[in-house]
Amino acid sequence: MFLRYIRNLVSGLIVAAVAGLGPAVADEIDDAKSVVEKFYAAYIANDSATLAGLFFPSATGQYRTIIGYGIPDSVTKFTATDAGGLGDAEIPEEYQQYMQDYKEFDHVYKIRSAKKSEENVRVEGRLTSKYTTSDYRGKNIQDDVFIITSQNGEPLILRYEGTGRFK
Repeated sequence: MFLRYIRNLVSGLIVAAVAGLGPAVADEIDDAKSVVEKFYAAYIANDSATLAGLFFPSATGQYRTIIGYGIPDSVTKFTATDAGGLGDAEIPEEYQQYMQDYKEFDHVYKIRSAKKSEENVRVEGRLTSKYTTSDYRGKNIQDDVFIITSQNGEPLILRYEGTGRFK
């Protein structure tokens, strides 16, 4: 009888402890998703100061632009200090004529997943934009992976990888 009491007590304590972690993990995931939403809002608004402020001081990132049509892919690696230029593809001079009068519009983003792992939260998102050039209309699909960590209780982007594909 006494052993059953102890076993039930311990089981109850374990369940209570695990249940108590649930809201904390959910809050951490919600905070990470909020950072990604701020990222997309700043990216769409071309707000480089806000973008840079969303990154952990030692953050690293990589952005690949796939234009197609024979144009070589552009890969930009960056740190937190130059995160404001994110998405600025380097287009070889011989191909710049195809991107004349480039304009983006109808930006739509969504968070595809968010999962807690160890001390970080991994968030996957997608930004879809329509665009026009002087002689073409198309769509840019940008898939992103964010690793969010906290610094002094503030969630920030520790690592970023994005790929933009022009269709």
